[in-house]
Amino acid sequence: MKLLIRNLDRETTVEDLKQHFEKHGLVQSCTIVMDNDTGKSKGFGFATMPKVGEANAAMKSLNGKKIDGQVIRVKKASNKPVVKKAPKQRHSNDPMHGMTLEKLLNKLVEEYGFEELGKHIKIKCFTSDPSLSSSLTFLRKTKWARKKLEVFYLEQLEQPVRSKSPKKNVWGKPKKKK
Repeated sequence: MKLLIRNLDRETTVEDLKQHFEKHGLVQSCTIVMDNDTGKSKGFGFATMPKVGEANAAMKSLNGKKIDGQVIRVKKASNKPVVKKAPKQRHSNDPMHGMTLEKLLNKLVEEYGFEELGKHIKIKCFTSDPSLSSSLTFLRKTKWARKKLEVFYLEQLEQPVRSKSPKKNVWGKPKKKK
């Protein structure tokens, strides 16, 4: 039976803990959970005793007992599955991160208009009766056309603004230094 021991003094060692439990029977294993960063005890641990009767006796006797100046708590450990946390995701440096095709097209049409966009990217959906809806439908179905649009967008991020401030690109962000 696996027992959870809580409220341990931070200086209590595995050997100290094992000695207290061995008074009640055979101890298969004994561990104290350590902090990965500091290497110090987190104040709790586990003892595994193969005989249920001996484990129950240890639990009854040691629960509420003062060990190394701390009143410890002992109870049967629950078998919770270990769930690994997903690594924290950092913000991407990718300029396309979070950019949907619709956002991208809206920005480019707002900045250039369909006529000018059609001159830069020679795709019929920008030159022949263009609309946001028909262009989006075509671009979603045509991988090569979408790629051309994305490449053009990325190139424009590197260009200076066409309007007032020469220090910023078309999206109002500072121009990247090379």
